Amino acid sequence: MSEIRKYINLIESAMRIDESFKNTKEKFITQYDNEQEVKEYIEKFKELAKRNIIKGQDKDIGKWIKAGWESFKEFIDQSSTQQSKRQYKKKVKSDSITVYEDDEKIVVIPLSEKVSCYYGKNTQWCTAATNDNMFNKYAIIQRNIPFYVLMRDGSKFACMYNKHTRVFDCYDERDKSITEGNFKNQTGITRADMIGWYNEYKNPIEEAFSLDGRSDQTKEAAIRANPQAISELESPSARLIKIAIRSNPKNILLVQNPPIDSIVDAVVMQPTLASKFTDLPASAINKLLMKMPELYLQLDMFDNATTQMQIDAKDIKLVDNNISDITKIPNASEIVLWYAIEQNPLVVKYIHNYKNFNYAMYKAAVSSEPTVIRYGEPDDELLAHAAYHNPVVLSYYDNISDEVLEFIITEHDDAYQYIKNPSDYITDLQKRIWG
Repeated sequence: MSEIRKYINLIESAMRIDESFKNTKEKFITQYDNEQEVKEYIEKFKELAKRNIIKGQDKDIGKWIKAGWESFKEFIDQSSTQQSKRQYKKKVKSDSITVYEDDEKIVVIPLSEKVSCYYGKNTQWCTAATNDNMFNKYAIIQRNIPFYVLMRDGSKFACMYNKHTRVFDCYDERDKSITEGNFKNQTGITRADMIGWYNEYKNPIEEAFSLDGRSDQTKEAAIRANPQAISELESPSARLIKIAIRSNPKNILLVQNPPIDSIVDAVVMQPTLASKFTDLPASAINKLLMKMPELYLQLDMFDNATTQMQIDAKDIKLVDNNISDITKIPNASEIVLWYAIEQNPLVVKYIHNYKNFNYAMYKAAVSSEPTVIRYGEPDDELLAHAAYHNPVVLSYYDNISDEVLEFIITEHDDAYQYIKNPSDYITDLQKRIWG
């Protein structure tokens, strides 16, 4: 037969089929007065036949013309249900991983709530519940890997493996917690088996349970529940990093390319972490030194310290060894002066005339040690503060305002003795208050 003849036969066959469907439609409309629904069912028939859901003689539309509309409709409904079941089972297989199978059991990892319900059917597991299902809480938020063990005798067991804490929580089908030993006795499965299966199928498991792409609320809940999960995020926000390092500053080491400010926060919380970030840029080193001047004593660990930082470090080491050696550094920077004051506020007596000494340093030193007020010219507020904590400072000055003196003698019965040249008002006030 020539190719042309074959082509003509195909066209004629198609035309006969179209004619058959046309006749079917006309016949069914006489039996059921809804042309649109009849048309839809005929289209379903064509689709099911094409997918090979309908087979053999059932594919012959002529059979259904003879059987009638009701039989045809019932058959299409049943076939559609069969197709849905096949598609669901296919979905179940694509949303789960069978990690092990033998004559006694099948071990699967469900990757979605729907599939968890499918494999957990007839159990009391909250991860397989129809209402208030907890699968996403356990798998996504708490970062557990669910292993479902389906025994050939019909019994079922579940074990949740947390890859961060290496904790295993095992349950029987009644959702009763059982020990790992009991779980092993019932299933023949050890923690080493499950860790091995996780490592073998790590990529598809991680992809299914990935936090990336989920809502900020879900990510935050996951990090709060398991701070080490910060390592799973490709670009975690500063907020999520802060949550993780507040739990444990070492979690900064789990963050991929952490922001400078997050590194600084972590090191401030746990200074020993500084040695893990020796290649910080100078700007970051400066932020650390501002918050932790004691790091000047270990400045050599940083690769990018500036010349000025190195000079300050040398001076700070000198002062740290002997505070009075500040006298050898008349041009000490503000950084060095602040460090010296924090170590011992009495150092003000050596540095109050230095060019880089300022009122803020003076005020900070007085707040810590009132007697160093004598080395400067305080305002009334600072003088009142110092005298309140130590009235003897009143003896350092000749002309203190009555307002300050009134406040001090009201608070201290022995303050009057330190006042030089008190006014009649202050003398009278002393007598009225203390006699």
